[in-house]
Amino acid sequence: MSAATRHPRHGPDVPDACSEGCVDGQKPRLALGGSAEDGAEHYGLTWPGKAEARRLVQVPACTTLVPDRAASREFDTTGNVLIEGDNLEVLRLIKRAFYGRIKLIYLDPPYNTGKEVTYPDDFRTGLQDYLRAAQGPGPRAPGGPRAPKPHGRYHARWLSMMYPRLLLARDLLAPDGLIVVSISDHEVHNLRHMMDEIYGPEHFVGTLVWRSRASEDTRSKTGLSTDHEYLVCYRRSRAGRLRGARKDLSKFANPDADPRGPWRSADMTGLATRARRPNLHYDLVDPATGAVYGCPPLGWRFERTTMERKIAEGRVLWPACPTGRPRHKLFLEELGSPFKNTSSVLLGIDTREGTREVNELLGTGVFSFPKPVELVRFLVEQATAPRGGDLVLDLFAGSGSTAEAVWRQNRADGGDRRFILVQIPEPTGRTDYPTISDITRARLAAAAASWAAEPQGRCDLPGQAPPDHGFRTFRLTASDLGATAPPAEGADWVYPRSS
Repeated sequence: MSAATRHPRHGPDVPDACSEGCVDGQKPRLALGGSAEDGAEHYGLTWPGKAEARRLVQVPACTTLVPDRAASREFDTTGNVLIEGDNLEVLRLIKRAFYGRIKLIYLDPPYNTGKEVTYPDDFRTGLQDYLRAAQGPGPRAPGGPRAPKPHGRYHARWLSMMYPRLLLARDLLAPDGLIVVSISDHEVHNLRHMMDEIYGPEHFVGTLVWRSRASEDTRSKTGLSTDHEYLVCYRRSRAGRLRGARKDLSKFANPDADPRGPWRSADMTGLATRARRPNLHYDLVDPATGAVYGCPPLGWRFERTTMERKIAEGRVLWPACPTGRPRHKLFLEELGSPFKNTSSVLLGIDTREGTREVNELLGTGVFSFPKPVELVRFLVEQATAPRGGDLVLDLFAGSGSTAEAVWRQNRADGGDRRFILVQIPEPTGRTDYPTISDITRARLAAAAASWAAEPQGRCDLPGQAPPDHGFRTFRLTASDLGATAPPAEGADWVYPRSS
């Protein structure tokens, strides 16, 4: 019997012989003990259509962006932008103007659920074909999938949709910029392979696990409730990093009026055995009382000369009980950064918050599964600086959670961050919001109005510029000049000079 598991009547099981509706004739041969063909094995991610997906990156733009002042808010002064159109063509248009300028790119692409995705990625036959394809075969729920097609290469279609967008997005990232992609279990493995290829495995920052469900999924038929999603994070270069979580400074005080400032009691026992670090193993003696404190099992944190200096400086805290353990003063000014590494597990935010936020602004049932503002705000806080006009780009804007996240973080720390949102005009089948981009725009307008009615928080400090709750709307349309490029003055075609 071969190494493959044999069915009692039908021979070996070969579950990987059929993939995406195609039969790989080599897999059954290998399962029966045969040898692989020469050159058939290699490491890497490939799929039908990958070469064409890469070619799409080099296709010149054949469209242009037309401003829509009536669908904007504070058009002449705002630094925020909403673009209605396919994000691949938009990336082609803005790649020169925004090369190396985006601090954070957040992508919440349509998850691969075995259905069609509304991104045809073929502009060679003109914009009208693209618009007809975007309108699709008929109405559907906002954010939901279209009816499935007979063919089944959905992994390949999803990868081909994502690959050129990720390639073009890489060139927009600032040297210290980060890109974060929301994804589920279905494609997270392929996404990691693809981003390793595009951004380099050395630029992988990490995968954050977000507990997105507040209660178990009763629809599961496996006995396992999938309560999480992922946020896969890469950087343009080694200069990029997350800010981290704030350290707890509440324990720092100055009860003895030490002129060196606030301090807290800190442990100074070591982490090494006597055999590894004999210089850290010694008895500690209180010079004032002569009390001898034995050596901890793993020694002290400081060698003898450093400890003697700390004793002379009055930084060692001697216990009142002879069986206690001496500690030392850790001064606030010695901490360096006020931040520590943040956890890769995100708790306390669930999808119900995103739904509630949209329902309060636009009504019930307008958009399915919007990302919670607080989730995206966490990313904005971690990847951008308050001052300096950092840019946040969202290529799958959906309901517009990213805009609210930028506004919320700016109000929290007095920041001047700006956003660029891109959303395809995908039909919803509704009369009040005919397309997804109509929902995006309506939410931005409603959110801006609600923000304007609330106290400004830290943004009302003397000399602080008022918060920017406007947005300039642009629509992707056919160009009479054929292939176009942004004007020589750079980003002034999107942002006014006053911003």
